[in-house]
Amino acid sequence: PLFPLVWKALGLNSIGISIFNFLLFCFSVSLLLKVFLKKEQNLWVYISLFIASPFMVFFIIPYSESVFFFSVTLLFYGVMKNKYPYYFAGGILISMARSASFFIAIPILILEIIFLFSRTKISLAIKESALKILPFVIGFLVVLCIQYYYSNSWNAFLEAQAHWPKSTIITLNFVDWSFEGFGLACFAIFFAAIPAFLLFFNLIFSDKSPLNFPLNSKEEFTISPEKYITLISVFYLILIFIYTLLARGGSLNSFPRYSLATPFFYVIILYVSQNFSLKKQALYSLILLVLLVAFLAWVSYGGDKISFYYLGMYLSLFSMVLLLLLPQIKILALRISLIAVFVFLSIIWNSYLLNIFLSDGWIFT
Repeated sequence: PLFPLVWKALGLNSIGISIFNFLLFCFSVSLLLKVFLKKEQNLWVYISLFIASPFMVFFIIPYSESVFFFSVTLLFYGVMKNKYPYYFAGGILISMARSASFFIAIPILILEIIFLFSRTKISLAIKESALKILPFVIGFLVVLCIQYYYSNSWNAFLEAQAHWPKSTIITLNFVDWSFEGFGLACFAIFFAAIPAFLLFFNLIFSDKSPLNFPLNSKEEFTISPEKYITLISVFYLILIFIYTLLARGGSLNSFPRYSLATPFFYVIILYVSQNFSLKKQALYSLILLVLLVAFLAWVSYGGDKISFYYLGMYLSLFSMVLLLLLPQIKILALRISLIAVFVFLSIIWNSYLLNIFLSDGWIFT
């Protein structure tokens, strides 16, 4: 209920709340980059590519994406700066912003349990873990109270959810609500979900992983805030992808919203770009691109894949190329020109999607 409450409190019309959403998104991206980006000379590159993304429209229309993005960023800020009040506030807001907060609280709980066996001061570790979960519990209780206040029912959400289409049939016959959304969903699978799986194994089974930390060690296990946030992001994207596969019956609708239009996707991009060599990034990107092309050739849904409907997917791929190339290009005029071309095309694409939304056309979200 967080977004409707914010909208009601601000008293804005639909245009006003759209402007608010976009400004909140811009602020959140800036805050995320401020605490997570190591080399500030590339700041404007990431700001341009992140804000003018092919899925920017999700942060403009009256949806909860911007509020959710800000809430998660606030929590991440608290972790990076070791300031619990920000983490606490972020956790409560996340629980109030979207039911998908479950996919954030669970990874945090799993990580805390894993780290617990690598800690020497067990009582202190349990206390810290409880403090990590506490804001999500409080947020959930607040949501229940708000739900009861407006509906006079404690389970109104579950009653409404019963009418949502769902399927437990696992199938490879992928579909979507629109070709536009399907293109973005395909990109999300191969450049968000699959990289999340790969990064998960890289982080969990590395030499500095808690799984490889000696249980009889007298030293306290520690993990950097950057790696902790990355693990949460990886877990989230993996869980969202698994849920989509198991509970949607092959439908990929809304998957780009819940994967790409989140801080988790941006965190993974930043972590990979700052911790892996350019050669390794290029190699994995090429492999993922080949897999994406093979998937598009194999899947029957989607019509002509070389059409305007898939411009969002191609622009997303273009942004990945720019993330690799721009830091290596020394000619300022060329860097600006490439960014300008991307931003121009992205504005056209997002304007097209916004027009569909405003015209009550077939939904792409």
